[in-house]
Amino acid sequence: MPDWLADHAALSAADREHGLPPEDLEHLAVASFLLGRDAEVVPLRERALQLYLERGEIERAVRCGFWCGYHLQNRGEIADDRRYD
Repeated sequence: MPDWLADHAALSAADREHGLPPEDLEHLAVASFLLGRDAEVVPLRERALQLYLERGEIERAVRCGFWCGYHLQNRGEIADDRRYD
């Protein structure tokens, strides 16, 4: 079983030092979520999404986009479609 606190600390330090590949950004996003650091989750997923797009890994980018929407919706941040009426 992963040690999410240790993973978060190590990945955060590595990200500050030299940036992370998208797979590690996703792992850091999961660790952040499980540790209750909700404000970190979507920006990490967005960065991973962008890096996947740059690699041409569309399916992985779409998965990150899904999780961004999931986390935003859970925080009550949903799109306001009233502007289209």
